[in-house]
Amino acid sequence: MRYFHSFARKEIRVARWFGGILIAGTMLLGAASAELQPPQRADRLFAEGASMIEGEPNPEMDEAALQKFRAAADLGHPGAMRVLGWLYTVNRGVKPDAANATEAANWYRKAAERGDAIAQNALGWLLANGEGTPRDDAQAVEWYRRSFAQENMDAGVNLARMYLAGRGVEKDAVKGMELVRTAAEAEQAEAQYLLGLSYREGYGGVPRDLILAGEWLRKAGNQGIVEAQFNLGLMYHLGASTFVQNPYEAVYWYRKAAEAGHADAQCNLGLLYAEGAGVKRDAAEALRWYRKAVEQQNAAAQFNLGRMYETGLGTEKSLGTALQWYRRSAGQGYALAQATLARLFSQGNGIPRNPDEAVFWCRKAAFNGDPSALKLMAWMYQNGFGVTQNREMAEHFSRRAKDLAGKQEPQALSRP
Repeated sequence: MRYFHSFARKEIRVARWFGGILIAGTMLLGAASAELQPPQRADRLFAEGASMIEGEPNPEMDEAALQKFRAAADLGHPGAMRVLGWLYTVNRGVKPDAANATEAANWYRKAAERGDAIAQNALGWLLANGEGTPRDDAQAVEWYRRSFAQENMDAGVNLARMYLAGRGVEKDAVKGMELVRTAAEAEQAEAQYLLGLSYREGYGGVPRDLILAGEWLRKAGNQGIVEAQFNLGLMYHLGASTFVQNPYEAVYWYRKAAEAGHADAQCNLGLLYAEGAGVKRDAAEALRWYRKAVEQQNAAAQFNLGRMYETGLGTEKSLGTALQWYRRSAGQGYALAQATLARLFSQGNGIPRNPDEAVFWCRKAAFNGDPSALKLMAWMYQNGFGVTQNREMAEHFSRRAKDLAGKQEPQALSRP
């Protein structure tokens, strides 16, 4: 659905510009609607409808606009057919109804068959997702191709995704990334993001190059791609080989993504505030961002919030509240939270020791590869704490802990 909201903004801008020219031109000519030929009447109706859907939804205006677009569509106007598809998709000018998706697909198909590139891409998307029409990957690919042939770079990205996933075509990562590069070089933001990720991971025939990864992610981030902003923040936060760690840049990019509602970015921005990295240390700000992230059930933020309550950083110290947050995080499979619960229940500092709870959470954290949990598991088997004493098992977990030593991130970062 995010695709359609993006399309809607483009559609309204194009319609407003086109409509303004048409209305001005008609007024200058002094032509009455009755004197116009069908194509000109269709253009005028389209322009009038476009002027009505500008801005926030207004049920009365939207319904009137829909009638204008329908009249223009009846006169064969492909753009009006396309906008009708969008109106039915987002339920503007019509009552919400399950049948609207089918109506949307029908209008997009009519516009697509008349060569409208945007409608061809939209129809491909509906076919690929089975919305308003049966899913048909091969047909989706065909419509994406037709749209891309008209230099619609959004369709190029969608076609690339089909090649990367092997849907409707034989899987071909190299071909997929060629399409992505073409769209990225044409300033298509999502393609720039995908190309940046490919350079970071060395995927689809693209060599691993963190410098180029950062450049393409920056291009996408500057165009408002939130995932690009977050990933760029993460790269600056961690640093790696040729990509220099820079907490100030990390804060800058995390903040952009966090303010757009990205939960992982909110969590990691909170972490930087808690540590005073790239920004003045501010426990209150750290708490504020953690709370925003936990509203979206972010497991790392739940853990970090628990740690704030355990240590009393920026808030009243409360082990009971900390345990609540650790449990929520651990319940989502977050290894650091699971390992922390194992530590607390095995040590019994501030709470009764509980071997059963300690072993339960330690096993889960060890399974998730947490080195501290593997080390604690070795200690449990060595000393018979909550388990039957077993030196072979103790040595097994001890070896695994040594193998992973130094590989655990010291910070409770949130990742996708």
